Amino acid sequence: MPYSFQGNENNASKAFAKEINVSWRATNETCYNIVGMRVEEAIAFLKKVELGDQHVHYRRYNKKIPHRTGGQPGRFPKKAAKVVRTLLESAKANAETLNIDSEKMRVAHATAYKARTLQRMRPKGRLRHHNIELTNVEMVLKKTRA
Repeated sequence: MPYSFQGNENNASKAFAKEINVSWRATNETCYNIVGMRVEEAIAFLKKVELGDQHVHYRRYNKKIPHRTGGQPGRFPKKAAKVVRTLLESAKANAETLNIDSEKMRVAHATAYKARTLQRMRPKGRLRHHNIELTNVEMVLKKTRA
């Protein structure tokens, strides 16, 4: 599957997670929050989100979400933060394999989108569906000039 990132791939490292059982909306918002951060800074941010010390600012899917410190709507998507953190560490390891200094890398592109949906029915003869939506996550790290 091709990446949606369109750019120069020199001094870049990629990682892709396919069909993960996690909310794609929460994962997309988590990815949006780490774009532009340095790798170590993003990993520290995601660890704080997993512990519940830091919130993820929701910019798009924020209906009926309470405002957090700083006047922004946000949540603590712990499962999504764990998935994004492991993918970020994988991209960092890919950069070290390519002999690129991971200390000078930033998150250039990170996004999540819908994968296939597994059809499920509710138990005890209920007619409502309980489908499982899977998520694809992609990440690109680029080396900064500094």
